[in-house]
This record gives sequence, C-alpha cells and structure tokens, in this order.
Amino acid sequence: MCFRALVTAWRCLLIAGVLVSGVTATTMAADAPPLILEHLTTADGLPQGTVYTTLQDSQGFIWLGTEDGLVRYDGHELVRYAYARDARNALPGNFVYQIAEDGSHDLWVALKDAGLARWNRTTDSFTVWRHEVGNPQSLSSDAVRALATSPQGPIWIGTSDTGINVLDPKSQHIEHLRHDDQVPTSLVDDRVLTLTLDRSGRMWVGTEKGLDRWDATHRVFVHYGPVSGSQISVIREDRTGTLWVGTFDGGLVQMDREGHVAQVYRHDPKQSASPASDDIRAILEDQAGHLWVGTPEGLDLFDRATGQSIHYHQDLSDAESLRDSYIMSLYEDESGLLWVGTRSGGVSRWNPRSWELGGHRPEWLGSKLVTTFADAPENKVWIGSLGGGLTLFDGATGKATDLDTLLHQANALGDKRVMSLLHDRHGNLWIGTMANGLFVLTATGQLEKIPVGVARAAATGRSISAPGIMTLFEARNGAIWVGTHGAAQTSWTR
Repeated sequence: MCFRALVTAWRCLLIAGVLVSGVTATTMAADAPPLILEHLTTADGLPQGTVYTTLQDSQGFIWLGTEDGLVRYDGHELVRYAYARDARNALPGNFVYQIAEDGSHDLWVALKDAGLARWNRTTDSFTVWRHEVGNPQSLSSDAVRALATSPQGPIWIGTSDTGINVLDPKSQHIEHLRHDDQVPTSLVDDRVLTLTLDRSGRMWVGTEKGLDRWDATHRVFVHYGPVSGSQISVIREDRTGTLWVGTFDGGLVQMDREGHVAQVYRHDPKQSASPASDDIRAILEDQAGHLWVGTPEGLDLFDRATGQSIHYHQDLSDAESLRDSYIMSLYEDESGLLWVGTRSGGVSRWNPRSWELGGHRPEWLGSKLVTTFADAPENKVWIGSLGGGLTLFDGATGKATDLDTLLHQANALGDKRVMSLLHDRHGNLWIGTMANGLFVLTATGQLEKIPVGVARAAATGRSISAPGIMTLFEARNGAIWVGTHGAAQTSWTR
C-alpha cells in the first residue's frame, strides 16, 4: 500500500477512549472537547525532540525538520538524513528550520549556518548552496531561516543576517534583496524570520523590524511598520483572505488584504480566554476552518467570532495530551491530521475525526481505556473499560452509572477489566471479563455467571473453556459464540 493511502486510512482510526456524543466538526471553540493525541518522540526514533517544521510531500511521505537532522516518516519507519564529514551529496548541516517542495517534487531545506540544500528525489542526494566570499552569485549568507516556493517560480530564501536571496533553479542565478539606508523602498531589515506567498501571488516578509510586502510590478518593498510587535514570527492567510500575523512580543494580529490592522489579540492574565502568550510561534487554519495558534505556553484554538481561545497544554497525568506545551510548528496533512511540533517532546498528531464523532474523555472515565460498547434500553449505552468495569451511560444527560450501583452489589463481576459485550435478541447483556469469566445480565436485571471448566458444567449443562473472554458474537440462529484467551471458542443457544 502506498503511504498516501496509509495516511488517508489514519482518518478512519478511532483512538481508545473516544466516546460518541453527537458533537460535530463545526463545534465552536467554547464547546471544544479535549484533544486526544498520538506522538512521535525520541523514544520512537526521532534524533532530537525539537520539531521546527513538518511537510507532507507529493508522494505522501511526512518530513520533519529537527535540530539534529531531516527525518522522513512513512507511517512505520523513520529515516534520518544528516551531516556526514566524508559523505558526498549529503545534507550539509543538521539544524533544519524549514522544508518546502517545488514543482519538480524536489525538497528544499533551510539550514541554520549551513546554507540551502535541495533533496533530489530521483537520486536521493542533496545539492548544496553556500556563501562564498567574493562570489556575488553565491548565497549572501549560510544562516538560512525561511523558504517560500511557487509551482514554477523561483525559490525565495530568507536569511537571519543578510536579507533575501531569490534563486532561479534553472539558471542558478541568485538575486539579492537587502536593506539599504539610502533606499526607502528596500527591505526594512536584513534579519528575515518568515516568508509567505499568499493566494494572489504576493510575497509577505516578516523581519526583526516589522512586516514587508514585495511589490513585483515596481520591484520595491511596501512597509507596514511595526505590527503590534516588531518581530514578525509567522504570517498566514485564511480562506477569506484575512492575514493572521504572529509576533514574538506583540501577540496575534488580524489584518485585511491590504495589510491594514483590524484587531490585535494580546495575552491578559485577567482574562482566561485571551491568548496563552504574546509570543506566537505558529498559526494554522485547518480544513474545517478552525484557527490554531501555537505559543510557548501551549496550543490555542482561536474563535474568530468571539476573539476567545481554548487552551491545550501538557498534562503529565494524561499520555494523550501534548508531550510539551512549547509549540514550535503546526501543519495539516492531506488527510486532515494535525501535526504539532514541540520544543522538546517531538511531534504530536491529532485526528479531527475524533471531534466529528464527538470524542471526549469524561471525568468518570479518567485515564482508563475503553474496550467495548453495547446497546442499552432508552437510547443509553453500556461501556466497558480496563479498570473501570461496566458503566451505563446516558448520552442525553451525561449521567454515568456503574453496574455495582445498579445491582447494589460490591464488585459484582469480580473483575474491573471488561473486555467484551453483547446485547442479544432477547434483551440479555453478555459480559466478558479479562480473568473472571462470562456473565449474563438478564432483561429482568438478574446477573448470572457462566461456569468455567468441564467439571463445573455438570450442574448446569454448560460452561466456558477459559476465564478470559475476548469477544462475543450472536449468530443468525441465536447461538452465542464466545472467543476466549488460552482455550478454544465456545458456542451455545440460551
């Protein structure tokens, strides 16, 4: 199976612990349920925990840029590209700031203090551009910070100290765009932090001293001055054409198509729904229209209608929360998975299908894993979990009642690890536990236990072969099939 198909298939996976409650993908931020995340960390093979950038290429592979190499992920394995002193056509440095794909499906890699590299897909090798003293056709600096590409256009290269380089991949010609005190329409500052090409083809430049836009017709820069904060960290255009500008010190800025500031959103310690921080590191609008904002204080879901944010951060008691609250990058792949790059915890992945199904983790469930479901009367549902036993859940009211409470018994099943459930045609609920056998909760509310072992079958005429009940199934003829752990399957008709 190709990786694109694998990634698409991930959208259909449900993470253990997700409950269905009818919440849709258009849920407003104020009602947003928790995120249930999966992770790729150094324990899984990442060379280093800081993920500055994520990209899904045209073949479906996921590429991650870290401080210790470029990583390709195919859904199963991680392959690292790194600097090697004696290797030819290798990556010239390991600190990866950004990755971009061009119209030929090659990848361009921005490297801190190591120049620019192009990964040639056909040869699996790198072509390198570096600064050469005395050569005006070389890069102006090896301190490459930002990249922007268009399908058939040049490669825009932002450096941390010498402005912008515009590279024509075919002719290899490099044009340098620098700040000049004598030219008011030159680049406002040579310290370039981010580059963004909007849908109309205009190039926006974020620098240490403010925001610029390149006017290609007149070949000049239009200055927008300090935008709340002078250091522009990220620029993103949403589907309406609104620009969202992140700063390192001035919060989140909303601008119209012409660059006029419409609103500035700042952190306010007295307002819990304000941005988590004025230091904005990443911005993303996903396919469902949610606006995500990454900060050193966590991930924000920003509601444009109210200007309020829902905050997500690391919870050491919850393995499915963020592995690190310091957010470095945000990316959405073709299948809709949200990739959250962090400062020290690798990258986390969120499947939006969990929200389409109303995914949430109620307080009564805690950190226990949900293992099985079954229908219950009055549109309720039985939920079995590892360690939580059996619970009757009312989705309309949110009320949860455990089996012990319903039966007025203590530890009625003798095992809190419920592995399988079946609601049969007669209204009986069959309950399989991990180590204490099989039970039947009759339609009249009586709990019966099915004996284990042949010797005990003499009194009742039936038994199961092992106490670990993994799966239950009702056949068309009414026979109940029982799959056990450590013994053969059993069937009988009640």
